[in-house]
Amino acid sequence: MKTKTTIALAIAGALALPALSFAKEHEEEENMSMSQLPAAVQKGVKAKIRHAKVVRIEKEDEHGGMSYEVVVMQGKKEMGMEFDQNGKFLKSHDERTKKGEKEEHEKH
Repeated sequence: MKTKTTIALAIAGALALPALSFAKEHEEEENMSMSQLPAAVQKGVKAKIRHAKVVRIEKEDEHGGMSYEVVVMQGKKEMGMEFDQNGKFLKSHDERTKKGEKEEHEKH
């Protein structure tokens, strides 16, 4: 009986590891405040967003590279703006679209 339980646990663990590895390898996010951003990133963010209201800031480790996503309210839309570790603006996107893509990706 102990052997069957041990084998079942080993198989379950072996099946779970690739899923955990996949999630960790692709993206890790950490919420933070404006004051926690590196000075160069703060400068880049402030220059780009001007007076928009900051909703949240996330530090992201994607595929081994560090970036920062600043989500702001522009009118009635939440826009995500990505910056590299030097404060360089990389891209922006509508958060509704990004959330939809994540939900669709999670279904598969």
